[in-house]
Amino acid sequence: MAELDEDYGNYTYEYYMEYGDLEELKVRRILKHACLDITKSSLRELSQSISATEMESVPGVQQDSDPEEPVESSAL
Repeated sequence: MAELDEDYGNYTYEYYMEYGDLEELKVRRILKHACLDITKSSLRELSQSISATEMESVPGVQQDSDPEEPVESSAL
């Protein structure tokens, strides 16, 4: 059985060289890295959006409230 390897999908580079289609391997790697880039970008945008949302005032909460009082917040 072929050895498992994360970088090449389910099989190692050597397995593809001997038994598989090298073009398929290249396409899989390109797709994998593209998906990872998109995921990282989406997570970065989500994080920035959450940070921006946290800075906005919460409706119904007074801006000049006492710092010692508990403050209501909305769930994200």
